[in-house]
Amino acid sequence: MKTKYILFILFLVTFSFQSIAATKTWTGSLSTSWSNSGNWSPSGIPIDSVDNIVINSNAPNNLILTQNRVVTDFTVNGDTIDLGGYQLTISGTAKFDGGLVTNGTVLPKGNLCQFSVSILNVNVTASCGYFRMNGGTFNYPVSLSSTGAASTSGTGGCVFNDSLSINNTGGNYFTMGSSGKDIFSGIVKINNSGTHEVYLATGDSAFFNGNILVSSTNNGGVVFGNSGGVSTLASGKTISVGSGGFTNDYLTLKNFIQLGPSTGSGTVLTLTGTAIVNLINCTFNGDLTVTSPGFLLKTSTFNGTSSFTRYASSTNHQSDGGNIFNGTTTIDNAGSGGRIRMATTTGDTFNSNVTFNSSGGQDVQVGYAGNSYLYGDITINSNKVVFNTSNGKVTFAGSNSQSLNGSYNFSFKKLLIDKSANQV
Repeated sequence: MKTKYILFILFLVTFSFQSIAATKTWTGSLSTSWSNSGNWSPSGIPIDSVDNIVINSNAPNNLILTQNRVVTDFTVNGDTIDLGGYQLTISGTAKFDGGLVTNGTVLPKGNLCQFSVSILNVNVTASCGYFRMNGGTFNYPVSLSSTGAASTSGTGGCVFNDSLSINNTGGNYFTMGSSGKDIFSGIVKINNSGTHEVYLATGDSAFFNGNILVSSTNNGGVVFGNSGGVSTLASGKTISVGSGGFTNDYLTLKNFIQLGPSTGSGTVLTLTGTAIVNLINCTFNGDLTVTSPGFLLKTSTFNGTSSFTRYASSTNHQSDGGNIFNGTTTIDNAGSGGRIRMATTTGDTFNSNVTFNSSGGQDVQVGYAGNSYLYGDITINSNKVVFNTSNGKVTFAGSNSQSLNGSYNFSFKKLLIDKSANQV
């Protein structure tokens, strides 16, 4: 009986709070003060942690906070909100659909956070069920943590002039750039511990003017350009694995362009566990080193020195082909089981020296299908390296002398020497 009485009291308290919750629209009729009831419609000072706030355009005075505030639902459609160096916490739905928010920190913590055309000159630290990333300009660091109450969507049009951190958890997708351009001028950190993918540059272009760090520790993975979008990474910048590690699922780079040479050791992608690097229609103008349980290469161009090392213990990895390797290239099967098969659909082109290794003692099958062209020297380190085992053909081409190096026999099924000068 006592328990029922307590529950009844809690119900009454909850009902009481719900019944007095109101939506207050800022009019700014009298001053900039939150605490002046005449600045709100309907008249009355908003109750912290209870009331909903709406900011529209054309108020004679802009709202200026003089302390930390907590609201339930928050919508800004216009005007300027000066946080006065304080924090604005939003426990319900947050919608930034216009206007300017400046001088402080915004802390959305509800189910939905939506960004459209607002300008945010504040730090944004958001942990919400899901997001709608449909535009806006962010001039300070932004952190977005999605708990996966629903799938995050984003048409694009976002401009991040400082760092962006995305943390996806739960069982839904996080999507940006489905139909509009996003610009990222600071470092971008993506951590996916959820069961569905994080998609960037999904259907439109995205420009990355800072480094990119990616992590995936569950079944989600990270994908750039899933539906035809193009990602452009600035010259001297890299994409690499973040401190959380990339231990599971795919890192897919599709229509990904690195504009110029990278600094230092170039772009280094080191994945562990069961993760796979999947490169489709990419262009890397700097050096690239991939070390991963598996890698898949399709219609991509590598203009710098490139190295690809696979070390899975069982799974076979088969690359479609159509790739162009313009720099010195090394392809190594370091796995204790499973094979590497190159050019399963169409041939690859190697315009410089290439080394095929089987440091793990497993098969490396080169030029499996189509016509693969070799213009430089070829080195192998194992009799597990074989050429065109299916209907593929290997063609030695160009005008420079070429040599076959290593202490193992070269096994060719179909071979053409088609050189305009010199010899093999």
